[in-house]
Amino acid sequence: MAQAPLVRPRGIYGDPPRARIGAYGGIGLFGQVDTTADGVVYFIQAIVLRGPDSLAPAIRHARDAHRYMIVSAAEFARRRGQWLFRLHGVQAGPEFRAHADRLARTIGIVGSGMAIEPDYEVALVVPKVLA
Repeated sequence: MAQAPLVRPRGIYGDPPRARIGAYGGIGLFGQVDTTADGVVYFIQAIVLRGPDSLAPAIRHARDAHRYMIVSAAEFARRRGQWLFRLHGVQAGPEFRAHADRLARTIGIVGSGMAIEPDYEVALVVPKVLA
């Protein structure tokens, strides 16, 4: 996993962190790290990380924020003695599901993707994220 920015990106606040980056439906990220009875979850309500070259700074900011949130969720889980956490997309479309599955292949549990219609989630492994 790429290193998270040392400084919390603009638009992320709280502990556990919440992200409000960009406009809903446009390039950005809306999500939060939280705990449930099953452990730590990084909930993503909306995420758009692609767009025209003219919006490259906004795309870079949203990607940095997403990476920061993943690392924050891993650190949050580690502090609670957990070795994994879940990345959960709310009303997840095919692009999100593909993105989540790619993350699971590189920093999570391969094949952990689970549809909870209309949502989707994967399990990410704390030591892999923090490596």
